[in-house]
Parts: sequence; C-alpha cells; structure tokens
Amino acid sequence: MKAQKTKIALFCIIILSLIINTYSITEYSVSLYKNGNEWDWQQASMLCGSSYYLGAGTDVRTYKVYDISDYSNDAQIDSIRVTFTLSNSIGTSEVKVYFVGMEDFSSGYLDDWDAIENGTKYDSITVGSSSEPYSRTFFAGSDFVSDFSDTLTGSDDFDIAFFSPEAENSATTRTISVQNKQVILTLYGEDIGTYTNILFKNVNESEANIGDTLKVNNSVNVLSGNSLSLEDGIEHNVKVKNQLVNYFSDDYQHHDWNNDDYYLLSKSFYTYNGNQTGFFKEIEQISINSNQSVSLSIKDPWYVDPSSGQQEDEYHTLSGANYDVFINENSSFISSQPIYQLNAPAIGPVTTSNIYIFDKWTGTDVDFGSGDTTTTNCETDVVFTSANASVTAQYVSAISNGLTVNVSSGETLTIPPNSTYNITPGNFKINVLGELKINEATSQPVVFQSNAGTPSNSDWDGIHVTSAGSAVLRYVTIKNAETPISIFTSDYTHSIGIENCTVENCLEGIKSYCNSYETDTDLFSAIHVENCIINNIGDSNHQNYAISVDGNYKTVTIRKNEIYDCYNGIYNRFECTQQQVNYNIPSYIKICNNVIHDLINYDDVAYGIRILDYSLPDRSTLPYGYIYNNTIDDFEGYGIYTDFHADRQTDVWQV
Repeated sequence: MKAQKTKIALFCIIILSLIINTYSITEYSVSLYKNGNEWDWQQASMLCGSSYYLGAGTDVRTYKVYDISDYSNDAQIDSIRVTFTLSNSIGTSEVKVYFVGMEDFSSGYLDDWDAIENGTKYDSITVGSSSEPYSRTFFAGSDFVSDFSDTLTGSDDFDIAFFSPEAENSATTRTISVQNKQVILTLYGEDIGTYTNILFKNVNESEANIGDTLKVNNSVNVLSGNSLSLEDGIEHNVKVKNQLVNYFSDDYQHHDWNNDDYYLLSKSFYTYNGNQTGFFKEIEQISINSNQSVSLSIKDPWYVDPSSGQQEDEYHTLSGANYDVFINENSSFISSQPIYQLNAPAIGPVTTSNIYIFDKWTGTDVDFGSGDTTTTNCETDVVFTSANASVTAQYVSAISNGLTVNVSSGETLTIPPNSTYNITPGNFKINVLGELKINEATSQPVVFQSNAGTPSNSDWDGIHVTSAGSAVLRYVTIKNAETPISIFTSDYTHSIGIENCTVENCLEGIKSYCNSYETDTDLFSAIHVENCIINNIGDSNHQNYAISVDGNYKTVTIRKNEIYDCYNGIYNRFECTQQQVNYNIPSYIKICNNVIHDLINYDDVAYGIRILDYSLPDRSTLPYGYIYNNTIDDFEGYGIYTDFHADRQTDVWQV
C-alpha cells in the first residue's frame, strides 16, 4: 500500500489594489481556520478571476476578501512577494514546500497530489528542523506573475498550494502548522496613476465638428467628438488620420492644433494640456508660373512628402501650375510662424544663342512683404491674399541686357556645343563660384562676341572664376571682352583647364591668380593653358599680357600656344612659401613649345616670357621650373626675362 503522505494546502484569493500617484506595497492576508484537529484547507479554497468562491458551510472563519473584478484590464502587476513561516515539529526530517498553480491538478481540488508533485512548480524550499521563514519575490515576466495576471482579465481559476510530501510518521509528528495562521501575499502594483478624460475633435474655422478620425498614442483610433481616458503625468501623442477632409462639399486641410502655431499633423501633449482639437481650414487653388521653362519649387510647411510620409518643411518641385494653399496665411510675416516660400533657379534656360537669368517674381493677389506684389529675390516669403491668386517667375536675357550670370557654389553651368552668343555691349559677364563647363567632352565651337557694328576690346565684361570656383573651357572663342578669362581663386583643390581656345581683340588676356599654400592639404591646384591662340590684347594705355599666372599653383602648364599682336606674351610670378617647405610641396612650372611673335613694341619694354621668382634662397629646391622649346621672334624687347636670386637659376630653373 502506498505510504500516506502528509498534505497541507492553502488556497487564497488574491486581490490587486493600486495606490494613486505612488508605487504601492499592499499586503493581503487570509486567516485559516481549524476543523477539529486538522486544518481544513479545502473549505478555505477560493477562485480568483472575474468572480470568486469563498467556500461553503458554517465553519468558514474570518477572511479579508476583495473582489478583484472591480479593477480594470489596465491594471498591471510589477511583482508578487510570498512570505510564510512553517513551524516544524517532525524532528529532523525535511519538509519540501512547493508553490504551484492549481491548473496542475487534473481533477478536484487536492485529489491528485502526485500531479502537484510532478507538475509545474513555481518555487520550492527545504525547511530543516528549525523554523525558517520563507520569502520569495516573483517579478514581471515570470510564469507566476503572468498566470496571476490572467485571473485579472479572464475567468481562469488560479490558486496557490503549499504541501509537504513528508514520509510516514505518527500523527503527532506529522503536524505542520503555519505560524499566526496566515500566509501573507504581497503584491507590488505598477502605478497606473490618475486618469483624465480628453476630448478629441476635428473642427473647421467655425468650430463645427467636421468628423473623421484621430489616432492617439499611435494605436487608438478616436472618432472626432469622442473622449479617451488617458493617464496623467506621462506624454501622449495625437495625429489626425487624414490631412484632407471634405465637409459639405468643401475641402479642408489640417492647419494647426488647438488654434495655435503648431502645424504638424502629429503632436505630443500631456493631459494637463487639456482637450486636443485639430483645426482645419479651407484651402483654395492658386497658380505658380514662369515665363520660361524652369523648375519652380515651394516650401509648404503643411506639405507631406509622399515617399517618407513626413512634413519635412523643405522645398519640393512643383508638378504643375496649380497649387492648394491657405489664404492670408501669416499675413503679418511673423518669423516664428509658418509661411509659404517660393524658389526659382537663378539661371534659367541656356540655349545656343541666349542665357536667361531670373529677374523677379510678379503676382496678383499676393504679398511679398510690405504689400509688395513684386520681388527680385529668387527665394521669397509669400502670402496669397485671395482665391485664384497667381505668381510668375520672370526671366530675362543676360546676353541682351548686359546682366551677370551668377553660378553659385555647388551649381554647374554647362554651355551647349555649337553656341554663338552675340552680346549687346554692356556689363554682361559670367561669374563662377561653382563650376563652368564649356565643351568638356566635345570639340564643337562656342563663341562669345559683341554684336556691335564696330566692336571694341571691352564691349562686355568676360568670364570670371572666383573663390572656390572651377572651370573647363575648350574650343571657345572669346572676342571683345574687357577681361575675357579671369581666375582669382583661394581654393587649392580646384583646377582650371583652358584648351584650344581663341582670345582676340580684348583689353586683357587670360589672367589667373592663386593665393599661397596654407596647409598640407593644398595639393591639387592647377592651371593648364594649351593650344590656344591669343591675339590683339591690350592697347597703348594697357600693355597687358596674353597669359598671366600670378601666385602659387601646385602645377602651372603653359604650352603650345600662339601669341601675337599683343603688348606682352607670358607672365609668371611665383613665391615659394614656408608652408611649402614645411610640407614638402613643390610646384611644377612648365612653359614650353609656345610661339610668341609680332608683339607690339611700346617703349622697348615688350616681354616674350617674363618670370619673377621672389622665393628666398634657402628655399632653393622649390619650385621646379622648366622653360624650353619656345619660339620668340619678330619684336623688339625681352625674349625671356627672369628675375630671381642667382643661385635659384642654376639649382631650380632650367631655362
């Protein structure tokens, strides 16, 4: 016969109560009662969940009972601590105490002890011959807390059982009692705080409820006009589900929240901010145009990028002339408030005979500030003052009107092949801070020339590369310019290439200046002039050089050029800096295979090639200069003129 085992079990109801605005530690106790000489565990059984059962009969003693069905499904358990003490009177035998869930029983309450012993055990402890307290904390995520939580939201029964599968002994030595006749179960409740009902609405300018849905905390859809209970003291968010809402056949677009300046579709808030109202305003269609074929863009603070779904408040290209806007938006031009902005490219169409540049914005029923209906700014704030307002980006010919074509940093101007620009005398010029490309990959001619009946040598300004600009000019003919090609750069990483070009009847020739080296990163500046024809440069008051290179380029190459009917030929001034010595950055200067003839002898001071090296003698290894195979004849003056320290001529320059 199987040995009888001592069975001790306790079933108790577990109640969760939360203290407002603080983490709570609340102890719930259940007192036991005695039925004769034995503890009557079964009579003390309880069911936990949406309902409870306290037992039956008249022997039920005092219990503290709470109906946990009163608590919402939002209640959460942080941890559960179980504490009890066994008074062991069985000598030196050990008592194994198991903490299990009643789902381990296959039938009845305590009929299947083997199932308990072999089933899921949340915890076990061995109690020796002396009384030892038992305490165990179960944290969120543990099976016990998870199973217990299920009783708060469902109808599953859950009980706690303690028992001792003790070996056979006399009845007097098998008695195991619980001191103070109670098991203490401590629940640490997660603070869910106080709650406030927040009303969510979408309204129009008349504050009429226009319907549709708002999404709260990225998960809960709330119909406009309905409330939601939200916890105090934590951040929430709300978003209008649809930016556009049609209300009684009128189109409304979300404008702001709570009638303030916060215009994004989504916003964060606390319950103390009160009800959340999405204000929608009626939108009207306006038109944005140009008199030339260019891409216009608008910065619309309310625009939602279709690819990212975000309001990025950046310019986006207009896909057509018509656009929907709010009327009289930020009519006071307050900088801290959202406003529409327009942007037109500074350079318009570049054809084979014309270069168009932005002139101004014009409009009707618009305000560009101070009531102005025009502005010369490519980028501008704008207020549309009525429905059907219109704005137009006006472009004009820089060639015909003597205007400047500004190529900004980061931009590139590409002149199409086979272009001829007949320039009206004036101040037309191309100012390059970005990049200029003329025939970079082709050899089809491009011509810049005056359209005057009797052209002069300064009918227009010229091409100027400044600051960090760069340029490639190939197969370009430049006539009648005051300064046909001028390069003044402080960027040591850009290169200038001028090949197979013709410069004639100009006041100056090709001029280039580069600042001195400053750091070890200044390694790549270069100027290259090759296979060019330069003639009829300067006049009696301006004895200019056909090619002038002044400053410290990394590489200077001037070769295979023909120069004639000019006052002077090639000029190169150089001064090796201490930085170049420190960083061992030599400069390579090569002037070779040029043909220079028929220079204009003015006061016997014409120079075929003039070299000025102002470097100190102790910098004798820099630069490396080569002047060879140049043909210089048919004029009176200096063929090759050098001005540098004597020991540099033999150590550095090869002439």
